[in-house]
Amino acid sequence: MSFKQKIAILSFILSFAIAQESSGRQFRRTGIHNGNLVRTVFGNWGVVGQPSNKGPRGAWLNDNNGYIGDVSPMVGAEITTLDTAGNPVTFRSVVISPANRPTSTGPEESPGGKSWGFEPQSGYFNENQESVAISTNANTWPTFWPNKLNDGSDPGWRGSWNGYFGKDVQNIQQESFFIMDDNNDEEFNYPQYNKWNVEFKPDSNNLARNGLGLEVKVRGMQWQQFLAQDVLFWVYEVTNTSTVDYTNVVFGMLVGTYVGITGTDDRPQEYDDDWSFFDVQNDITYTGDYGNNVDRNPRWVGDVGMVGYAFLESPGNGYDGIDNDGDYNLISEGSAPLFEKSNFDSSLISAGDQVILIDDQFNRSKFTIPDQDSVKIITRGLAKTIYPGKSYLVEGNIVVGPNGKELSNENAFDGIDNDFDGLIDENYFLHYNQRRVEPDGTVLFDTINPRAYIDYITEHGILNNLIDEKRDDGIDNDGDWNPLYDDLGADGISETGDYGELDGKPTLGEPNFDQTDVDESDQIGLTSFNYFSPANLYPAKEDEELWEQLKPGYFDVPSSISDGKPIAGEDGDFIYGAGYFPLRAGQTERFSIALVYGNDLEDLINNKKTVQDIYNSNYRFPPPPKKPTMTAVPGNNQVTLYWDRIAEESLDPVTKEKDFQGYKIYRATDPNFNDIRNITDANGLIQGYSTLAQFDKKDDIKGYFYPSKNLYQDTKGYTYYLGSDTGLVHTYIDKDVQNGRAYYYALVAYDHGDEEKDIFPSENSKFISVLPTGEIITDQNTASIIPSSSAAGYTLNDTITLIHNGPGTGSLNINIIDEQALTGHQYQIEFYDTSNDGIDNDKDWNIITDDIGGDGIANSNDSDGSEGNGIPDPGEPNVDWLDNDEYAPVTTYYSVKDLNEITATFIPNDTFYIQLDYNNIIATSIALKNSLGNTVPVSDYIIDSVLGRIKGSSNGSLG
Repeated sequence: MSFKQKIAILSFILSFAIAQESSGRQFRRTGIHNGNLVRTVFGNWGVVGQPSNKGPRGAWLNDNNGYIGDVSPMVGAEITTLDTAGNPVTFRSVVISPANRPTSTGPEESPGGKSWGFEPQSGYFNENQESVAISTNANTWPTFWPNKLNDGSDPGWRGSWNGYFGKDVQNIQQESFFIMDDNNDEEFNYPQYNKWNVEFKPDSNNLARNGLGLEVKVRGMQWQQFLAQDVLFWVYEVTNTSTVDYTNVVFGMLVGTYVGITGTDDRPQEYDDDWSFFDVQNDITYTGDYGNNVDRNPRWVGDVGMVGYAFLESPGNGYDGIDNDGDYNLISEGSAPLFEKSNFDSSLISAGDQVILIDDQFNRSKFTIPDQDSVKIITRGLAKTIYPGKSYLVEGNIVVGPNGKELSNENAFDGIDNDFDGLIDENYFLHYNQRRVEPDGTVLFDTINPRAYIDYITEHGILNNLIDEKRDDGIDNDGDWNPLYDDLGADGISETGDYGELDGKPTLGEPNFDQTDVDESDQIGLTSFNYFSPANLYPAKEDEELWEQLKPGYFDVPSSISDGKPIAGEDGDFIYGAGYFPLRAGQTERFSIALVYGNDLEDLINNKKTVQDIYNSNYRFPPPPKKPTMTAVPGNNQVTLYWDRIAEESLDPVTKEKDFQGYKIYRATDPNFNDIRNITDANGLIQGYSTLAQFDKKDDIKGYFYPSKNLYQDTKGYTYYLGSDTGLVHTYIDKDVQNGRAYYYALVAYDHGDEEKDIFPSENSKFISVLPTGEIITDQNTASIIPSSSAAGYTLNDTITLIHNGPGTGSLNINIIDEQALTGHQYQIEFYDTSNDGIDNDKDWNIITDDIGGDGIANSNDSDGSEGNGIPDPGEPNVDWLDNDEYAPVTTYYSVKDLNEITATFIPNDTFYIQLDYNNIIATSIALKNSLGNTVPVSDYIIDSVLGRIKGSSNGSLG
C-alpha cells in the first residue's frame, strides 16, 4: 500500500470544503423515490413530481399512474425595516420553490431571468453524477457531509449515510436528503427589484447574504412494510440562519393536482376533471378524479385511486404561553388552567393591578400599575400608555366583520401580547371555541375545546414542560428518553464511544430527545386552506397575495364540492398553511407531510391513521433486518442467485431483539413487480406479492403470522407467511426461465414480527428504477438479468491442497457459483471450530484465575501482552483445546484469504478517513509506503481493516 504527497491536491480539497455552502441553479439534481408502492421524481430545489421528463410523477402502483403535477413548500415572513429614504416599511416575503406550472403572474424571477426562490446547496450530493443523495445508492453521496464537519470523532461522516436517526443509521428503508436555501431570492435585497424600495440585509455579519437567511433541510422517507407501502413522507427543517428575529412566519405547501398524468408525458391532458377537499379533523387534504375516468391516459393500469396530503407536523410556537397542541396532560408534572370564555372579555386596568411584560428574549416579568394618571409600559413589540381606571385591554376576542360574520380580533395575529397577560395571540376561535367556517358562512365544525395556558400572574402552569415545549431547549419535555435504550451518544449509534454515550443524560442526537422527538414541539396545526381554479390563478410573483392566501383562519371550499362530496371535476390546485409563529435567529422549526394513497376515500383515511401512528412513534417504525447483497449470474435457461449473511445478525433498533427469520425471493417480468402483486386482504384489495422461493430458520417459528385482534383489524385480514422451517441457504438456481427474456429479481430478508407488541413482520424493500433513457438502476438486493447460452465452463485447477490437524478424514468439494467472479488469484479457506477459534464458547473463562497469557504460565509476562489483557487468549485455561467442553469440535466460522499481494494507491487527507477499494484486510499484512518508497511508521496512521479505510493518526502525520 502506498500513498502520494501532493500539496496541490490537499489545497484543492480544503478550498472545496470551504465553498460547500454555496447554492444555485447549477447545483440542481433530481432523484426518484421508489422504496414502496409510491414512486415519484423530485428535485433538490424542493419540488415533488418534477422535472416531468425524469420519472414518475407522484405515481402509485404503476409508474404511469401519476397523481400530481407539482408539490412544493413555501415559507413566508413579515419584516419591518427602513426603505432607502429612511422611512419605516412593513412588507411580506414568501419564498417558493421554482416549479414548471401555470401562474397568473409568470415565474418568480429577476428581470434578467434568474429564479427567485429556494435553490440547492452544493456539497450534499456526489457532484460527479446527476442524482440527489439517497440512502440506497452510496454513489450519490458526497465525499463528506459539510453539516457534519463539527463531529469531533468523525468529521464529515465520510463514507456514512447522513441519516435522520444518526450516522449511517438506516432504519428508514429508503431516505433522501438535501439542503436548500433562499440566498438566490434577491427581490427584497435590492431596492430596484421591489415596490417598497427596501434593501433588506438578513445577516448583519454577511452583507452578501440574500433572501431572508432561510435554510431548509429536506428528507424523503419510505418503508416497504405493507402497512406503510402506500406512503411517502417528507420532513422539512427550516432554520433561520440570519441575525434577524422574525415575529410572524408561516409555512405552506402548494399542491398542483393532476390525477391521470403519465410518468414522462403531458400530452394526455388529464388535469381538468379533478376534485379536492380537506378533512380538518384528520389534518388531511385529498384529490380524486371525478368519475374515476382517466381514459385520456392510455398507459394507465388498473383502477383510479386517490391521493392525500397528510399534514403530520406543523411548526411549533414555544413562546406564546399556550398549549397549542393540547398535550399538556400527557405528563403528571404540573397542572395548568384551561381557557374560559371570560378570558376573552375586555378587562379594566386599575392602579395596583399586575401585568406581564415580555422582553426581546420572551422572558416574562411582573409589573404593578402605579397609582398615577398614566403610565407608559413596554412589552415585546408594543409600547402603550395605560390610564389606570380607564384603560381596557383585550386580545383575540370576537368581533363582527363588515358582512356580519363573527371573526377573531386582528390583534390575535400580530405576534404581540396586546393585553399584557403574558400570552401572545390568544384566539377565541382557536384556543377556546374551535371553529372552521367557509367564506359563504357554512360552518365546517364548531366545538368547545379549550387549550391549557400559563397564568403568569399566579404562575399556575409554569411547571408543565408540555406547554411551550421546543425541540431545541435541551429538555426532555415529555420524559420519554430512556437511559437503558436511548443513551447512544450524539451519533445515535450504540458502542461507538462518541460524545454523550452512556453518560446517563440526554444528548442532542440521541433518540427521544429534542430534534429526534416529534412530541417536543408545541405544534399550531393546519390553519388555512385556499383552493383556486383554474390552476393558473397561482400568483407566483406576488408575495403579498401569497401571504393573504396563507393567512390563518382562511378555509376555502371548492365550488365543485357540495356537502363534502364532489359534484363536478375541474382544473384546480390548492395551498394550505400553518402560521403564525416566531422564527428567531438560529431557530429551527419543522413541517412534515406525507403523500398517502388509497383505493377510495375510506381506504385513504385508514392509511392516514397508519401514517399518524408512524409519525407519533418518532418515525421509529420497526425496520426489517439489514439488507443482504445479492448477485445474479445469467446462464443457459437459468439464473443463479447468491447472497451474503449480513441480515442474520441484525438487531432491531426498536425492539432491541435479533428477529431475523428468513429470506424470500421474488421474480417478475415487470420492474415494479406488479405482475406478482396478487395477494389480497379480506376486502379484496391487493396487498402482497407471490414468492418464487422462501427459506427460513429451523426454529419452530413457521406458518402464518397470527396478529392480535387490533392488528388483524388494521391489516383487514391480511397476514404474512413466515416459512416452513426449511433451513437457510445462500444460493438459488432458477431454471424456470427462457433465454433472451428480461427478468427482475429481489431477495428480501424478513423478521418474525411480534404479535404481543402489535408489530407486523417486515421485509426489505425491492426497488428497481427504469429511467426514461432506458437505464436500469438496481439496489444491492435486486437484479435485472437476461439469461443466455453460456460459453464453455471453467475448469478448476487440481491445485486444491487440504491441510488439517487431527484425525479428520473428510473431503472438500468446491462448486463454482459465479464464474464471472473468478480472478485467477490463489485463496486460502480456513475453517474454525470450538477447539481453535479463540472464543470462550461456553462462557466459563474467568478473568481472575484464567487470564495468565497465551503461554499458559502465570506471572511470566508474555511477550505478546496476552497476560492480564482482560480477554480470553488461546493457550489459557478454559479456552479452545484447554477446555474439555470445547474440545469436541463444532465448526463456528470460516475465513477466506486472498494470498495475492494487492497494492492500493491513495491521497491522504490528514485525519479524515480515505476509503480504499478493498475491505476485510488482514491488519498484520499491511505495509504502508510513501511516494518515495519509504515505509511509514505504524504510529503515523490508523487503518480500519474491516471497512477498508485509512487516515493519519494526527494532522500532518501522512504528509
